[in-house]
Amino acid sequence: MKNKRETLQIIRDILILFKKDIRIKKTKLIYKSNLSQDMANIYFLKLVDSGLMKELINEKGKREYKITQKGNDFLKDYKKVYEKFLDKYEIKEFVVRE
Repeated sequence: MKNKRETLQIIRDILILFKKDIRIKKTKLIYKSNLSQDMANIYFLKLVDSGLMKELINEKGKREYKITQKGNDFLKDYKKVYEKFLDKYEIKEFVVRE
C-alpha cells in the first residue's frame, strides 16, 4: 500500500523545511519535500496566496521562499490540534515534529 500524504501534512512538511532553512530555493524544496515539480508549483502558489510563505528575489535575481509569521502560526496550531487528537484517543507513541 502506498503511503500518501494529506494536503495539510504536505503543507506542514513544506513549512517545516522553510523553518529549518530560513530561505530555500524551489529546486531544493522539491527534492526535500518529495513532490513532483508540478505539485510543488501548485503548493507554492497556494502557500504564497494564502500568506503562509512569501516569495523573495535574492542578490542573484533568483526566486527564494520564506515562511511568514502566519506560516509559523499554522505550524503551532497544527501541532496543538494533532496532539489534542492523539490525547483524546489515547495514542501516545506518535510525535509531531516542528
